[in-house]
Amino acid sequence: MVGIDAKGAITGVKVMSHSDTPGLGTKAMTEEYLSQYNGKTAAEIIPDMGAVGQDTIKDNTNLDAITGATISSNGIYHSVQGALAQFEAAGGVK
Repeated sequence: MVGIDAKGAITGVKVMSHSDTPGLGTKAMTEEYLSQYNGKTAAEIIPDMGAVGQDTIKDNTNLDAITGATISSNGIYHSVQGALAQFEAAGGVK
C-alpha cells in the first residue's frame, strides 16, 4: 500500500503480504527500509513515465536496494512506481 498526499509526495509504504522466506528478502519490508520512499515524488521514483516497471532500483540514485534481496527490493520499487503512475493518470496534483 502506498500513501500519497495532495502534493504528490509519498506519505508511507507498507507491504500488506508476502511469501518471502524469513531472511534477506524480508529486510526490504521493514519500516526502516520502506521509510526511504517517504517524501519522494513521481519525478524521483519514475525516471520515464512511459517505462514504469522496466528499470531496477539499482538504476535509481534516489533509493537504496537491500544487498542480496534484489528481487524483493525491485518488487517494492515497481509497486511504488505503479501506485505513483496511477496517481498521475488519475490527474495527479490539481
